[in-house]
Amino acid sequence: MTATGYLGIPEHEWDPDKGKPVPEIREYHVISAVIEVPYEDYLKWKQSEQTMYEVTRGSTVYFSVEMDAELDAGNGDVALVPALERRKTTKP
Repeated sequence: MTATGYLGIPEHEWDPDKGKPVPEIREYHVISAVIEVPYEDYLKWKQSEQTMYEVTRGSTVYFSVEMDAELDAGNGDVALVPALERRKTTKP
């Protein structure tokens, strides 16, 4: 967590091409705004080892999950590219 948000991007913004301030996330073509999810969902992702870049601040846990995103590749083609969905939850 930085002063400018989770992974260097404000929570409410998504960032496909704005510089990706944290080197570890530069490989992702799409980075979502932070989505709030139930704690139980977080535990399922954590148990299945799908969580990445986890940061705890007080009772809030920020984490990311890698997904595929469809991007227009031109000429009507669609390309699957790596995307990072940023999420947060509140510990009970």
